[in-house]
Amino acid sequence: TNSPKVPHMDHGAIKQSCQLSLLGRHRPGSNCHPDNQTGSGLSPKTIESMNIHGLSTLPLVVHAFREQADLSLPWYESVTRLKSALHQDHIHPDLAKSTLEDSFRELWKSSLKLYPKLSFYHSVKSEMGYEPYLEILNHTNRKNVAKLRGSNHQLNCETGRYLPSKSSPNYEYESSKNNSIWRKSCKVCCDVEAESLAHLPMYDPIIEDEHHILATCPIYHHIRLQLEDNIKSMIMVWDPQDLPHLFSSGHIQAFSNYIRKIFRVRFPKNEETIHSDESPSKFTQTF
Repeated sequence: TNSPKVPHMDHGAIKQSCQLSLLGRHRPGSNCHPDNQTGSGLSPKTIESMNIHGLSTLPLVVHAFREQADLSLPWYESVTRLKSALHQDHIHPDLAKSTLEDSFRELWKSSLKLYPKLSFYHSVKSEMGYEPYLEILNHTNRKNVAKLRGSNHQLNCETGRYLPSKSSPNYEYESSKNNSIWRKSCKVCCDVEAESLAHLPMYDPIIEDEHHILATCPIYHHIRLQLEDNIKSMIMVWDPQDLPHLFSSGHIQAFSNYIRKIFRVRFPKNEETIHSDESPSKFTQTF
């Protein structure tokens, strides 16, 4: 990676040379056909263009690398820092790979503890690795599982964190801490009239989060009854040590169907058709 400084090269010239080279390799009828390639691996027209712009006939990738090193681009600086950290001038690719993987793994683990938004994700994934849900063939099921795992959904525990618009006439009240708790509450389990109690210090509503919709909210009870006994048991007990098993290859298909049915009830507008047995009237009236 120790490369000498080279004069600044015209980006347009390199781009033009690359385009000519690519055209020559893919247009059999042109003057740059591979049959007309020179010993340098470049077509005559490419060499002519490079000579006009004062470039040598070294492979274009060498020119690109030397210029990016000269410009100290971020990726090159990262390699330099890696060399310094390992106290080596020449790094074997396997060593570089393992070092970067270890560094990323430590950063990943620290992020799980740092951001409260990732608390559910942390509870279902403690080690890096391939996830079985990626093999779910049904696109909707796969998307719903990904949203649930990363808390990238529209449950009140997430949307309630957002402050109302400052143009709202009740902005001061709606943005208060206690009202924020109300915004995160389950509107099925917490009566609408309970909002009037949000200002009280002892107010402790039921938050609509992943645990609530999967395990305790009564409006989804009829869906839970359809689950297999082993999955139903893990959901109802909600032991943190058992949660990762719900996303294992043996349970993920049935569990993803369960999530899809819950989301159909919770977000009826997102579904083209809503089955009557999955959309109780109380829910649609409440939300």
